[in-house]
Parts: sequence; C-alpha cells; structure tokens
Amino acid sequence: MKWKRLKLLSISFLQLATATAQSNQTMDVGTHQRTYSGNVRGYVLTAPCDFIITGLRVPTDVSGTQNITIAKFNSLPPLWSSITNSFVTLGRWTNVPGNDFIDMVIRVKQGDIIGIYGQRGDNNSYGPATGYSTTIGGNALTLYRSGMQFALNTTPLKQVWRENSGSIARVEMRYVIPSASYYVDGNATPGGSGLTWNDALNTISEALQRANLMGDSAVEIWVKTGTYTPNDSKWNGRNKTFLITNPNVKIYGGFNGTEYSISQRNIQQNPTVFSGDIGTVHDSSDNTFHVVTIATGGGGKPLRPAW
Repeated sequence: MKWKRLKLLSISFLQLATATAQSNQTMDVGTHQRTYSGNVRGYVLTAPCDFIITGLRVPTDVSGTQNITIAKFNSLPPLWSSITNSFVTLGRWTNVPGNDFIDMVIRVKQGDIIGIYGQRGDNNSYGPATGYSTTIGGNALTLYRSGMQFALNTTPLKQVWRENSGSIARVEMRYVIPSASYYVDGNATPGGSGLTWNDALNTISEALQRANLMGDSAVEIWVKTGTYTPNDSKWNGRNKTFLITNPNVKIYGGFNGTEYSISQRNIQQNPTVFSGDIGTVHDSSDNTFHVVTIATGGGGKPLRPAW
C-alpha cells in the first residue's frame, strides 16, 4: 500500500512523540531593599542562552501604574557620565494599571545585550547591588545597574548609562526556553532563516536538510498548518520523500504561526499534513512511494502513519 497523506501530530524518529509543555520561569532579581523615586533605573544583561520573554512586571513593593521599557543594545551601555542612544526599543508600556505581569513574546538570542527598565509611577524598587548574579534556564549571568536621567512615564528611553556601583532597579521577568530549532510556514517568502515564525522557512525539505547536517544533535522543527509535499531536488519523480537521517530530529505540527510553546498549538484547528500527492491531484498512480523516510546508518525505512 502506498501512503498518500500523513497527518502530522509529531514525528520523533520512529514514534509519534508526546509534546512537553514549556512552562514559564521567573528570573531572580533579588529582594526589595528600598524605594527610589525620580529617574528610571533598571538593569542590563548579556543573554547566556536563547530564551523568550513572556512577561515583565515592576514588583508591588512600590506603588503606582507600571512603566516598562525593554531595549537591545549593540554593546554594553557606557559607564556614567557617558551615555548612549545606540539601541533598539523592543517594547514600551506606560501607565499600565494593576499588579499582573504585562504579557509579551520577545525572543532573545544568546549574546544579545538586553536592558530592562521599570517603575511604578516614578518609583523604582531598588534591590541588590550591581553585579548581581542570577540565572536563566540554569545558565549564569550578571545584572548591571543601568538607567537614564528621566522618568519612564514621561520620557521614552534615551541617553542610557551603566554604573559599577549602586543598586539595580528590580523588574521581574518571566521567560521560556524555546524548544524549536526551525520554523516552517508554507506561505513564507523563500530564503528565510527559519529561526522565527516571522522569518520561517517555506519548505519542510529545507528544514530537514539543515537538521540532517547536524548529525545526531537534537533538533526540533515546528510546522505551521497546511499541506506539504516533498520537493527535495535530490529526489526525482515518485522517489521524492521527506528524508530524515538525524535520529534526534522531532517534527511538530498544529501551529497557527504565533506560538512560542508547544502547549499552545491546536492540532484540531490547525491541521498539518504531509502529502505524497505530488502529481495529478487524487490520482494515486503518480504519488510518492514514501512520504517520509527514516534513513540512519545508511539504511532507509519508510515511516508508516499512526493515527
């Protein structure tokens, strides 16, 4: 029997894998020491790993509506009294009422220099001294005191500095460690990096080529809803197949193209289908022989669907 369509829940080598939800974690920013009112303060860090910021909150040790800005710098801000405007603002929220985390999805790459600044009204929650050691996903990093000479509720971030003395201002950060290595969207523009949904690859074959080049390193591929057919140029006609030579590749479907956690996908609303219908539609005589082929150690085995 020739299998024409494989509805993708997830493929993990020779079995369908059960997705493990990525849970939010909160970075330790120390305890509240005192309140400072006036100009905004915060901290700057160098990302020790890839992670996704899912929420920020100024602690309730100080009062007022929340004002938060997050920025990405080209290099660490200079020591006071020098200043820099060489940064990109990744998000700014002003006069947000309530005590909840402000939800967001901001992807951070290893090595990125990120500054986070926040007040309630014009009140800063001063915490530990600059140079505070903490972790993200078990990876060590250091928080350095940073700020500007303006309040954040009235002035967008500018003229930023760093100091080797004094306290950091505490802004709590929730994050997840991303589990996806490559993103695929059949409607994406060709030539994407595959590292985000906004810059996704547009074929599964290209994602698999990259994964296969990584030997036996663990790789995940997230695939947006749609129907995908094999199109690797190394295969001709009915021999076309989605080839997996990396024994540790996992492929997950069921996404709408906005998720940052596997737990957010909905496989009923967003079906992802691997199809061997490469010729005349609904004509089984010109379908691929095998939609997916597992080929590690030189041998090739077709993957049979499990429903």
